[in-house]
Amino acid sequence: MHGAGVPGEGLEELEGQEVNVDLRAGHLDIISLCTGGFGLDLGVELAIPSARSVVLVEREAFACAQLVSAMEKGLVHPAPVWSNVRTFDGRAWRSCVDGLIGGIPCQAHSLAGKKRGSLDERDLWSPTRRIIVQARPWFILIENVAGMLSPGDDEIAGAERVWRDLQKLGFAVEGGIVHGVRSRCKP
Repeated sequence: MHGAGVPGEGLEELEGQEVNVDLRAGHLDIISLCTGGFGLDLGVELAIPSARSVVLVEREAFACAQLVSAMEKGLVHPAPVWSNVRTFDGRAWRSCVDGLIGGIPCQAHSLAGKKRGSLDERDLWSPTRRIIVQARPWFILIENVAGMLSPGDDEIAGAERVWRDLQKLGFAVEGGIVHGVRSRCKP
């Protein structure tokens, strides 16, 4: 597999090259944006055992290093890692993936911050929407903070903007707050 576990800036480094990812029938293959420590991915894989992230997009070097280490140890499926969601081109994954998940950065929407919403350069909904349009997955899971439910400086709640955009793209949308709970399950 070309580029497995190697952070890159985007598809420009792969122009003219073939990317080989084992896309087998019976799996739900997922694009993972803002992957971080792979927590959302693991949650999806626990809920849907046939799900697996086949391409990861994460800009933080520490998180990328942890992802590569987890791949090398066999804890995470081998997958290419890109480092810039703004330059990631979802067209290469059209007809190859079923879903897209992402924990887009919360700073633009957090009640602890300035709540600039789409006016904040850290807000990554616009590139996420572009990738959804390009890749055409049939399901989307976006995770963020409760502050997304109230308007910011851009006068629209981040969640409302996401929901409206997804509805315009033909998706049925559900949202809500999922509270973390302490589990008695042993890993």
